[in-house]
Amino acid sequence: MTDARPSQFLNLTTTTDWENLMAVMGIWDGVDSTSSFVPTLSGSSILMGAGQCIIKGQLWDQAAQTQYTPTKPVTNPRMDILVIGLNRGATTQQTVVSAYIISGAESTTSPPPAPHLTQSTAVGGKWEIPVCQYVIAPSGVITSVTDVRQFAGHTVVAMLSGSRPSPAHPRIGLETDTGYLLRWDGTNWGNLGPKNQVNTTGLGVTGTSPQPLHTAFPIPANDAALGDVCYRLRVGGGGHQSAGVASNFGWQVNAFGLNWGAISGGLPLPVGCTFNWDIDVELLISKNGNGSLYGNVTFTQSGVSNPGVAQGTLVMQQQRPANSVNVAPVTTIGAQAWIIPGTGVTTAASLTGIGSTYERIAD
Repeated sequence: MTDARPSQFLNLTTTTDWENLMAVMGIWDGVDSTSSFVPTLSGSSILMGAGQCIIKGQLWDQAAQTQYTPTKPVTNPRMDILVIGLNRGATTQQTVVSAYIISGAESTTSPPPAPHLTQSTAVGGKWEIPVCQYVIAPSGVITSVTDVRQFAGHTVVAMLSGSRPSPAHPRIGLETDTGYLLRWDGTNWGNLGPKNQVNTTGLGVTGTSPQPLHTAFPIPANDAALGDVCYRLRVGGGGHQSAGVASNFGWQVNAFGLNWGAISGGLPLPVGCTFNWDIDVELLISKNGNGSLYGNVTFTQSGVSNPGVAQGTLVMQQQRPANSVNVAPVTTIGAQAWIIPGTGVTTAASLTGIGSTYERIAD
């Protein structure tokens, strides 16, 4: 047992005490804000801006932008990482914490493999946190500079939905009254989950090119970058079949900037009738950029003796190969439809959405 400290009887006197204090407080290793240690490319060197950080209980700062120049590979490209490292075996105060480059292995693969960070709690060991990584060619040309800084701070801010704080730095927040998990980006809180969303209204479609049946649901950037994700979309509504000669209807899902599962049909629906419809599809996106969509569009004529009797069902399906779906940008998912007029149509066909739901059901 060690008595409470710091107190009037016992101070925090060792680096281990400070490291343990930070760990108990739930404070991450990392830089203090998005403006600290900003990495930029300058010719054949990396510039790391001024800033400060905390690493295993040690406070360290760099007062001015500093240049770090890697050695050139001999034969093939290499991926390096610029890190901030704590050296538990340091013999001078200047080397307790410092920034330096870890060189990766030369490789013919693209991109080359990144080197591993050392994070050891052993006596004399090192603990490293990343600033940026990049690829350097034998010519000394640096490309693919990626900012990989991590930020210090509390893991989760507990709050109420009616009194959300405005933290100084990005944070994760948990609303204790709603159960929602949110992310503070420095300006706004954004909902991370539960990943269920509802539209209680829809949109009308009367045109002959794809039009939305509802307001599209947002999908955050890189949502499928770390693992496979399944999205379920359901949209419902009604419609009117053209008088004179019946029209067909086209249907598709638009997601990740791509059109999925486009089909056309809708017959047999009597000329001039009103009907109901329902779309129920699932979109599977893999972290390697492939995708699969499958589901149904079901029609039911209204006003018949048994309104639940389906008058027609269309099946939507499509697959896309690896690397064909870009999960990096912020995107949306939504159902679209259009009218395919029949010959001699005297009254335009129409579709009207009345609501939609979106669910992120797996990853």
